[in-house]
This record gives sequence, structure tokens and C-alpha cells, in this order.
Amino acid sequence: MKSSRASVRVIRAGHLDGRAVLMAWNCDPKRWCDRAREMRSIAAKLKNPQAKAKMLRVAADYENIAQTAIERLVLHAHSTSRLEKRKQ
Repeated sequence: MKSSRASVRVIRAGHLDGRAVLMAWNCDPKRWCDRAREMRSIAAKLKNPQAKAKMLRVAADYENIAQTAIERLVLHAHSTSRLEKRKQ
């Protein structure tokens, strides 16, 4: 039987406020911004107004996901910073 827990795949390491940060694919704002850009590009080529509107809604949803990912990274950085200060 398959495990119900999703595996987290690390896609890249970066730096946030001078500290190394590992990002899982679903926490990477660039990924979601790229997907939003792709959806807007597809929407621009569509002739059907309903299809175009749906693609633009998907793009907006991807932008919202990107914003959430940014907020999570900032929150994580702040909580990590507070924990480090407590250790000192």
C-alpha cells in the first residue's frame, strides 16, 4: 500500500537573509510565477473568450500561490531567526 504522505523534493538551494535555504518544488515562488506567465501567454493566443477568461483565472491562481510561497519563506526566515537568537 502506498504511503499517503507526499514526498518533498528539493529543487534548489538559495539564500535568504544570508542563510542557506532549501526549497521544495511547491514552495518555490519562481515556479508559480513562471506557470502564471505561461498561462497568460496561452490566454493571449486564445480566440474563445470563455477559454481565455479561464486561463487568466488560472494565471491569477498561480500568482496567489507564488505570493503564499513568498510569505511562507519570509515567515520561516523570521521564525528561524528567532530560534537562533534564543540559542545565543
